[in-house]
Amino acid sequence: MAKSWNAGIKEAFESHGSQYAIVANDDIVFHKDCLDAMVAAADAGHRFVNCQILKDPRDLASRYTEGGFSLFLLGAECIRAAGWFDENFQPAYYEDTDYFRRMQLVCVRQHVSKEAGFYHYINKLGDIANSPNHSTI
Repeated sequence: MAKSWNAGIKEAFESHGSQYAIVANDDIVFHKDCLDAMVAAADAGHRFVNCQILKDPRDLASRYTEGGFSLFLLGAECIRAAGWFDENFQPAYYEDTDYFRRMQLVCVRQHVSKEAGFYHYINKLGDIANSPNHSTI
């Protein structure tokens, strides 16, 4: 997971000259205002932006919890301060916990945007059985 995150983030910053990189799981549905709200928070000076997980992707009032690392935005300054995701975590899990801790150590604060939300189908890597779209035959 960390290796693919790093590759995508490097692509955004180095090849495209972006100020920010957005990393998203492949099992989410964005609220219509989600990406604009994330960028607005970054433009306001937040170096790491997180969102709300929603029970209904059409309704920001259906907040369930904070999104963790299912969807996040980070700026180049966050990478300069906290470094890249540690690719020694294989195949996945804990690279996000490690990164969050390193952000805390260098005083990069997570900003949770109340205006940015998404619906997460699985809410757990590989936990297809608990997906609302999962059916057994």
